[in-house]
Amino acid sequence: MATPNKIDDSTKYWADVLSKNWGIKSKLTRLDGEYDLNFLAISTSKKHLILKVMRENCPEWLVKSQISAMQHIEKIANLPTTPRVFLSLNGQSCIEVADKTGNLRYLWTLEYIPGKCLAKLRSKPPSLIKEIGEVLGATTKALSNYKDKKLDRDFKWNLLQSGWIDDHLTCIKNKNRYELIKNISVNFNRRLPELKSLNRQVIQNDPNDYNIIIAGDYDEQKSVSGIIDFGDMCVAPRVCEVAIAGAYIVLDAPSPEKSLVALVSGFNQTCPLTKLEIDMIWDLLLMRLAVSVVNSTMLALEFPNDPYVTVTQKPAWDFLENHKINAELLKCRLRKACGQEFVPNERRIRSWIYKNCGNFAQVIGKPLASVPLVSLAVENSSIPKNPFKLSKHEAKEIGSAETCENEIFLGYYNEPRLIYTAQEFSFGPYKASNRRTVHLGVDIFAPAATPVFAPLDGEILAIENRENALDYGGMIILKHKTDCNDVFYSLYGHLDPNFPKQYKVGTKIKKGEQMLKKSLFLFAFIFSVGFSQTNFVKAEILGPGILGSLNYERMVGEKLGVRVGYGGLSLDATDETDFTMTTVNLTAIPIGVFYNALGQNNHKLTVGGGIDMITLELNGAVVDLLGTDLSEGISIPYGSFGYRYHRATGGFHVSADYYIMMLDGATGGTVGLGIGWSF
Repeated sequence: MATPNKIDDSTKYWADVLSKNWGIKSKLTRLDGEYDLNFLAISTSKKHLILKVMRENCPEWLVKSQISAMQHIEKIANLPTTPRVFLSLNGQSCIEVADKTGNLRYLWTLEYIPGKCLAKLRSKPPSLIKEIGEVLGATTKALSNYKDKKLDRDFKWNLLQSGWIDDHLTCIKNKNRYELIKNISVNFNRRLPELKSLNRQVIQNDPNDYNIIIAGDYDEQKSVSGIIDFGDMCVAPRVCEVAIAGAYIVLDAPSPEKSLVALVSGFNQTCPLTKLEIDMIWDLLLMRLAVSVVNSTMLALEFPNDPYVTVTQKPAWDFLENHKINAELLKCRLRKACGQEFVPNERRIRSWIYKNCGNFAQVIGKPLASVPLVSLAVENSSIPKNPFKLSKHEAKEIGSAETCENEIFLGYYNEPRLIYTAQEFSFGPYKASNRRTVHLGVDIFAPAATPVFAPLDGEILAIENRENALDYGGMIILKHKTDCNDVFYSLYGHLDPNFPKQYKVGTKIKKGEQMLKKSLFLFAFIFSVGFSQTNFVKAEILGPGILGSLNYERMVGEKLGVRVGYGGLSLDATDETDFTMTTVNLTAIPIGVFYNALGQNNHKLTVGGGIDMITLELNGAVVDLLGTDLSEGISIPYGSFGYRYHRATGGFHVSADYYIMMLDGATGGTVGLGIGWSF
């Protein structure tokens, strides 16, 4: 779109030149330009065109190369986004005319493309960016068989030659910025041999957001109307074109990755890229920005009062210094968007998994095919209350409203969830920008103390306790191989972090082997509902220990536990034959089981039973208990029911049970009060 400027003598002068040589009477309006004079000409018949008056001493070949390239695109592809060149009255595409000072300049006219430059568009949706990629790809493809030896030139904006910045990095005085650009350049130079190995062609080479024209008013759908300014054309690999465009697309984008994926996807549709080219885009993009900031820094030192030379410097620095993009993950996304395998042999690995999945070992030791699914999708979950903050308490409660304690459920893969809106999952400048929203794993909602088994033979690639808020906690990554030696990985998170010493990186794991089986089970804490501790040590007053006992208990299942205790007493007994007194030492060893029948979280109602083994030291006396001679020792069966409390994180533990003792048909009862520690 034209930028009106004050009409001066030059506009009148060049309007006369246009009328004389092209037969077009018009009013000229000055447009922006770095080196050349650019005018919007509106004729008396309301026809619009662009008059370009090239800078002094502009090489004739450069002007004719631009004209020839655009004419070639029109002939080969007839792209409406490439401006048409108008011939003068004598049939010339460009003419040489003296300006008012007598200096010769080349003049040419071309079609006016309606719209405004992309840089002035506030909203740049992925659909529009993809269209930009498609148009740019079509333009690049049309130029693939255009030949011009002079465009194979020594040029600072040719990415192949961008290593020139290495000799000028000292212009960057900020130490951190210097190291940043140096590292980008080092990485680029590593990839330069690969870049040089690619086929080369003529490319537009400057698809920045001021050279991409967008049509559509505020209430209309936006579309690409033009690619302009071919003055930076050069011979280079075609991937440089999309990388340069990407360098401007990501600036100020709320989701740079999404924008770049859209651009590359569109480009690939009209100009298919190879995997090698796709993998180079990110490195080339960074190098283009590095060249831009080094060049603008040098010019700013030379021309400190010229704002044009630093027009893109601030957004470029902002992006380079603040982006949180994982380069390897981005490459995978770009490959996927272009229909490539996002990891090596992806399709073959998928096929092997689908073929063999029926033979995998059960991850938690039991089939999951019939296990119900529970949704944590946005429309089904009330957590978190604050859409931008998931508290630690809420994190522990995930799934509790949708599941029953001590039951097994599965969570959905590829499910949009509100629980990922915490700051830990944010990568954008605003609360709602560039956030993780989709769950990319499979949840197993299971009680704590559920052992985890390796589904396949593997090797521990990573084993660590990730203690950051809302992170994986205990985590293991296993490395697997198919029959064709294709490598893939499986990750297990939210596990017991107390890994034994024998489990470390490189440890071999067999299919069906319980990970951490030597001295400590590996327990799944994948959004577990209701925590339960494994071990209990407590002192109990009364109960099957007669006057009291010390006890150890251990959970051996989701709700089932076993116990063993030690207690007893000393008393004076009367021998029934001679009525003499003797001391009796009585020892009680209660052994039994208990079952957490009811309750949630820290509170449990239990039932149980077992055998109370009583032994005696008598000194020859006969002891009678409920009519039974105990001089040889006896085992007394018992049943129990009661209440217990223990916290999910371990610690203080209390219990209260009523025991029913049974001996020779007689029944007696006793209460047991326990206090101890769970861990």
